[in-house]
Amino acid sequence: MVGHGVVNYPVRRLGLCAGVTDARYRTTTEVYPDSPRATPDQCNAAQVAAICAAIDYALAQH
Repeated sequence: MVGHGVVNYPVRRLGLCAGVTDARYRTTTEVYPDSPRATPDQCNAAQVAAICAAIDYALAQH
């Protein structure tokens, strides 16, 4: 882990979705809808929270 909540993977080498672009900011969300401990609504809310946080971060950088 690089920091709290940050995991640094070699995304291009692993073929992960964040590695398909040269964009300045890239992310992927890791929410597992097949978990017996999470409902579909919880997974959807987690995806939305991750994207909103990424947008907020990017906007705060300018």
